[in-house]
Amino acid sequence: MESRAKYLELTGRFQTRVAAMDAEHQRLVDIINHMYELYQNEGTEEELFAVLDELLEYGAHHFADEEAYMAKNGVPTLEVHRRIHKDLIEQVVLLKGRLQSGEEGVGEYTFKFLQNWLMGHIVGTDIKEYGMNEPSVSDLSDDELQQLANSLENKRN
Repeated sequence: MESRAKYLELTGRFQTRVAAMDAEHQRLVDIINHMYELYQNEGTEEELFAVLDELLEYGAHHFADEEAYMAKNGVPTLEVHRRIHKDLIEQVVLLKGRLQSGEEGVGEYTFKFLQNWLMGHIVGTDIKEYGMNEPSVSDLSDDELQQLANSLENKRN
């Protein structure tokens, strides 16, 4: 296989400053990057779906940890946050089905969806609701601004 293709990268602007959550966000990014590497280097369907399953499993683990952290700290938007997490898992399961059916173009869409959702969720929800590092829009790079804009656009649609 060729060298690792990095699809996503968490910079300081995407840090909640809650160490456990930031480490778990990084693990989600690592899984997405691994899946992207397989996709770019024509990994087998079996390999791709195994990594997608890993993403679903780890995502559920992270969401449970994050929700427990929010409950422990009395974050008032916990129930809304739970629903957002549940909706994401449902959307990824649907995307997995579309991928398995061989639907054309869904591979690239899946990566864009995951990128926009994760980065937008960290900045627009996690940092805002429980993080300690709410970034200013003026602090974001052009790429980060585009990711945020895409995420917001996707949430409207």
